[in-house]
Amino acid sequence: MCRKVYILGAGASIEFLKNEKGESLSTQALTAILCSKEAWKETFDEIKRIGGSLSNKIQMRDIDFNLDDFFFLIEDFVKDFDEIYSNSKRICPEFLDFEKMIDYIDNVIFILRNRKRENISHYHPCIHLEKYFTKVAKRLNDLASRKEMRMIPILAREVLHYYINSCKVEEGSVELFRNYFLSEIDRYSHISIVTLNYDTLLWEALKETDYFFGFNDNRFDKKEYFSKRYTISHLHGHQFFYPSPNNINMEQSGRDVFTKRVISFWTHDHCAITQKCQSVSFITGYQKEKNLQVAIYNSFYNKFVHDMLEANEICCIGYGCRDHHVNSPLRLRMEDVDNTFVDYVKEEDEKNDSDFFMPMLERGGLTITNKTKRLVCGTKKFLKSNVN
Repeated sequence: MCRKVYILGAGASIEFLKNEKGESLSTQALTAILCSKEAWKETFDEIKRIGGSLSNKIQMRDIDFNLDDFFFLIEDFVKDFDEIYSNSKRICPEFLDFEKMIDYIDNVIFILRNRKRENISHYHPCIHLEKYFTKVAKRLNDLASRKEMRMIPILAREVLHYYINSCKVEEGSVELFRNYFLSEIDRYSHISIVTLNYDTLLWEALKETDYFFGFNDNRFDKKEYFSKRYTISHLHGHQFFYPSPNNINMEQSGRDVFTKRVISFWTHDHCAITQKCQSVSFITGYQKEKNLQVAIYNSFYNKFVHDMLEANEICCIGYGCRDHHVNSPLRLRMEDVDNTFVDYVKEEDEKNDSDFFMPMLERGGLTITNKTKRLVCGTKKFLKSNVN
């Protein structure tokens, strides 16, 4: 029996999702939206509107604070970014992205909530952060005294959610994805699609097919998930995920899921889950491994590792090799099985390959073997050329 594992990174979706202005759902777009005070305010106002209509269930005093009370954290981080990373000795040049911003916010709020300055050493670069704490000590102390501070990391992720939900799948993309992955069923007895993306592309393409997302009637069905031959695992979460008592559920559309997440912001069950994970809807930043202890993500990851060990072929599409928990099982199999890397580039850049592939692999501790095949093209071109 031939088994195949797909790992889909951001490059697998970038060509297929656009916002109302025609802009792609890219890392750069998500970074820009997280830097936008207007985007935070729009999201925050919507959360307060929903909370106001359900004031008997939500403690409004916990979400009634001004963005200016904490937005300086983001503005200072963007302003100081070059200083923060100027001495960083890394294989690839660093650039500002939303995951670094999320990581920074998480660490600052964690330190303030726990009042443990020694925890600064857990964050790179700790020297800059120590200087930063001294520079804005009064504002941080004021922030630390407020109960609603715990909402900041969750709100940051909802800002990203709000933008992702505004991006729509381009016409024809769903059919292209569906045709490609359904044609693969004829060739392989088992297929495991592991996606690191939060968007709806795979859901729209492969719902009501032989592929199983892990949910029955919105609830995660662990037993059936592990028994299915064709599965899709949202290893870093999905924009349709929302918390429920002792679990995480998945809506069938984006219309109501935002409201359900807001309603559950201050419930006991949500707080219990977020002790482990800053947002149950998706995990991001540079400490994803810690968040994999949440039950559903733990199931996704365990199946991913098992499927990697059993795989005869591996195909990475648009994956930038930045996630250590993904690289570890990938590293184990690259010498043993055929592995293909589809590097997303714009069509006009295909002939001007800039040797990005080797640094990308080195960053992830991965090594090219005689089993490795590299394709430099857009995802759309790859899918079209490989549909049976």
